[in-house]
Amino acid sequence: MKLLVLNGPNLNMLGYANGSPAGEMTLTEMDKALAAYGAEAHEDLELVFYQTNHEGQLIDLVQKAELQYDGLIFNPSALCHYSVALRDAVERAELPVVEVHLQDLSQQEEFRRHSIIGEVCAAQFMGKRLDSYKEALDFLVDLATKL
Repeated sequence: MKLLVLNGPNLNMLGYANGSPAGEMTLTEMDKALAAYGAEAHEDLELVFYQTNHEGQLIDLVQKAELQYDGLIFNPSALCHYSVALRDAVERAELPVVEVHLQDLSQQEEFRRHSIIGEVCAAQFMGKRLDSYKEALDFLVDLATKL
């Protein structure tokens, strides 16, 4: 099984900015930790990691994902609140997409409490930092075994 872990705007700054939602952990460290977890918990699992701050590039990657991957773990970051174009790409994707967030959206400012992208995902995991990604990974592996 091959999964794409796709991270959106500003997640490249994890561990560097004051009040980072991942604490002191950088995105590279999170990727390594998730890769180690995946290798230990699941056989024949390949994870590919990508981060971009550009909405159009995220849309391109989501559109192409079905040709290369069995599932997508996606943290669209702040784009989850208003990017209809990104929502449309996720909705049209021919593979399961799971939305993740380091923090619980319901605990954020009012304008950050709803994800339009989550409405079209197979599942959503949030509020548990790295564990949100681990739960998404486990969900996608379990889903694949049921198909």
